[in-house]
Amino acid sequence: MSAYTQPYASLQEFAELIAKALGSDWKRSTRFDSEDSNWRAELEGPGSQCLFLSNLWAREGRLYIGGSFPQGAQLPYKAEVPSITVDAHKSAQQIARDITSRLLPRYTPLLETVLDSKTKAEEFEAGRQRLAAEVAIVVNGRVNGEVVYSHGWDLQVSGPDSIRVQGHCNYLTLDQLKKIQAVCPELFKGKE
Repeated sequence: MSAYTQPYASLQEFAELIAKALGSDWKRSTRFDSEDSNWRAELEGPGSQCLFLSNLWAREGRLYIGGSFPQGAQLPYKAEVPSITVDAHKSAQQIARDITSRLLPRYTPLLETVLDSKTKAEEFEAGRQRLAAEVAIVVNGRVNGEVVYSHGWDLQVSGPDSIRVQGHCNYLTLDQLKKIQAVCPELFKGKE
């Protein structure tokens, strides 16, 4: 639908009405206000819900409404972004009912799953970074991504509790190896 044939003054104004019709937990985002955005708008709701509206993403006379996800969040394998299209000539109240009955029941649980996965990934990465920093202090090294470099040793920190040691041109004497085995005998046990 072109901006010239839309049944409302601007998509931003119409989005404001739809947000009000959805209830007090919803508001129109101002993200696109600084540009010519009469073809797109955004609604923000409870629990990090965010809906994208476009009068160009659907066929003539229809309004596209799709769920949005935070930047950096990953959808589960084969999951699709929930979306609907509605008759652009419907009232804001009718479109709000369509959103509530047709879109939110699919979008809200998927958003919760995505947010949970994102939180776990962020906690994992924060734990990995903490461990890498601690390892760097212990070995007087420097962190570069997943690797701590220290005087001929590379220590790969790939998780919050995982360190892989690799030596470059470092040789151990038998006495040094015995000292390591005495302090950390679990390193020398075979897999059971």
